[in-house]
Amino acid sequence: MNSRIKNFDGQILSIGLGSQSDNSSRPLAIPAGTRDWLEIISTKCKPNTHNIAVRGSSTLKDLDAIGMAGNAVVTGCPSNFLSDNPRLGESIASKLPHIFERVCVASGHYKWDYLKSIEQDLLKLASETGGFYVMQSPSEMIALGLNKLHDLDASAQEEIRHFCYPESSSDEFDKLVKRIFKVYLNVSDWMLDMSKHSLVIGARIHGVMAGIQAGIPGLCIAHDPRTIELCQEMNIPYLTREQVASGLDKSKVAHALDIDWSAYDRRRALLLERYYSFLASNGVTPSRRLVRLKAQLCGQQMPS
Repeated sequence: MNSRIKNFDGQILSIGLGSQSDNSSRPLAIPAGTRDWLEIISTKCKPNTHNIAVRGSSTLKDLDAIGMAGNAVVTGCPSNFLSDNPRLGESIASKLPHIFERVCVASGHYKWDYLKSIEQDLLKLASETGGFYVMQSPSEMIALGLNKLHDLDASAQEEIRHFCYPESSSDEFDKLVKRIFKVYLNVSDWMLDMSKHSLVIGARIHGVMAGIQAGIPGLCIAHDPRTIELCQEMNIPYLTREQVASGLDKSKVAHALDIDWSAYDRRRALLLERYYSFLASNGVTPSRRLVRLKAQLCGQQMPS
């Protein structure tokens, strides 16, 4: 890839770049090939502009450690701007008294053994409240959301059942899969169904974002530094894997969601202004919807 983009005669933008690691130690060990890629990208921009939009401050620090921060700007994740509501946080705050009426879970990965007990708590919460259990990956779990349980080999079925519902029989698990396991093939349908829930919770940051952008409270189980960075940068409520190691109860969820949601709106306005400027300065025409949202969100003169 590096040799191909090196010979490309034009601008290149990188949007949503983020550090990934198994721990939060700094500085991050960045492979030589990735460093080469960053150096090439940094030459493919207009003078005096940023052409790398990063997820958060931790990623920016990692770039700074190798002298590559000059081309980067923190914008969070563009999924933060899916909703057209300029006071999204305030609207969500008004729904906090009813969060446990119907709970959606953004399911984890069945290989994440360290989240097994919390995943089982979450699945029970979704089932008891008539909510959905939404798959994003891997392909084996997506097959469940598509009601193709029996297309999987027996070992995969058993491993997934043991991950999220070990006390069930095969028949009980099959019935549960058909009743509440879901997969979405487009964002519009996903957000529409999220709007019919009272809360979305889980270890998938973008599954949680789908609910927040649909206007309902969302809580992320932030199980790695990448997810924590995104939550902190965008003012998304979260609990770490250590905080839920002893189990998850409703009082813990309610407490984590008791944040200043107007601060989320202020942060969203600041990040949108950066993202919009990033696009415009690089000659990319923002969509009409993004132009309209910026006029509403950033025109409110909210303090940053």
